[in-house]
Amino acid sequence: MKTPLSNITLSTKYGPHLPTADTGPIKYLKATHFDEDNQLNAFTASYVSTEGKEDKFLLQESDIILAAKGFRHFAWTYDSSYGPCIASSLFYVMRVNTQKVLSKYLTLCINAPKFQHKLKMIGLGASVPVIPKKELLRLKVEIPPLEQQQKVIRLTNLIDKQI
Repeated sequence: MKTPLSNITLSTKYGPHLPTADTGPIKYLKATHFDEDNQLNAFTASYVSTEGKEDKFLLQESDIILAAKGFRHFAWTYDSSYGPCIASSLFYVMRVNTQKVLSKYLTLCINAPKFQHKLKMIGLGASVPVIPKKELLRLKVEIPPLEQQQKVIRLTNLIDKQI
């Protein structure tokens, strides 16, 4: 069944704009830290300190970040093995209802060509494309039962290992 993102997300908000340093306890994620396969791999000199207020912006297990500004829109699922991270203001941070959808499944759907085309269409009209939150949350995605979502994730992981 196709479901609007608004029905499967608990919250969707932009990451904060914070000053960065060359070192620190928390990684501050930017688009340049992700490769063409949307994997975090080139992390360099972009950290923030823990002055207390930053803690509320820390990514939680299974949060999805979506690049919402610029010409390259992609999603990535946070995993605590990356250590403490905060997504920059380029990204929407989406917290999903994991009783309805698995974060990694939704990330695969968002990164699929058909959904990418939809993102490009709603971001048109500006010199730098921006995905409006209201339009984003109206987009629909096919949500099968959780067991089938898990099978899709396993199959995709298997294919990625072969490549």
